[in-house]
Amino acid sequence: MRDLELGEYVEVAPVSLAQAREAAERQAIELALLRHRGRLGDAAHELGIRTSRCTGS
Repeated sequence: MRDLELGEYVEVAPVSLAQAREAAERQAIELALLRHRGRLGDAAHELGIRTSRCTGS
């Protein structure tokens, strides 16, 4: 049988699918913001996220 070299992953605490999805989404958003130098509209466009403009009160 072939070793899949998963030793380091076995030692990691288990996470739920929701937690894994949240972490992946957060990382994708953070990286897009870095690539677009904090420009929310450009990062959102890259990620396919619709944005709404807040007019404030």
